[in-house]
Amino acid sequence: PKDLLNNQPDRSFIPCSERQVASVVKQVTTRAKEKGFELMAVQVLAPMYRGAAGVDQLNDVVQKVWQADSQYHKKKAVKIREHSYQIGDKVLQLVNNPDQNVFNGDIGIIVSMEQTKGQTVPVRITIDFDENEVTYQRNEWNQFTLAYCTSIHKSQGSEFPMVILPLVHQFYRMLQRNLLYTAVTRASEFLILVGEPHAFEQCV
Repeated sequence: PKDLLNNQPDRSFIPCSERQVASVVKQVTTRAKEKGFELMAVQVLAPMYRGAAGVDQLNDVVQKVWQADSQYHKKKAVKIREHSYQIGDKVLQLVNNPDQNVFNGDIGIIVSMEQTKGQTVPVRITIDFDENEVTYQRNEWNQFTLAYCTSIHKSQGSEFPMVILPLVHQFYRMLQRNLLYTAVTRASEFLILVGEPHAFEQCV
């Protein structure tokens, strides 16, 4: 639309470069939290995992915002692949597990980390998926990942009151109309567009 960059009651656009995206997403998330939005109500969506505006980088940035009140550095944490995990973290299921009634794309919260006596590293992690608690042994920890920011592809079928959507030209291979459509229609109340206006125009 011609008014793409004009702020509306239910959407806004914050123009910024790729290297500014993480800082802007952090500010928007902090403001949403201060306004009373809950963790599960705010979702950052990005097309790709790598880069300064990618899923991996934004997960670490947004994690610090939501964990800020919980003495982030004093909590017991475990490093799995590239990220640190702790109680209260928002995570995404990556595989179907019908026996536990949890499926690829489900989002939950880590509610406990069990340690054996004398050990500092947890041996079991329990995740609450909408009141369905699933416990993962250490060899199953590759079945989930951080979900503060997820790929647009993984968000299909879900809906969130607020979606924060960073798009930059670095994602040029992914900038397709159906990708933008999927991302925009995940937002049920508020849509915050972040990044380079030309990247959004390229999608359209």
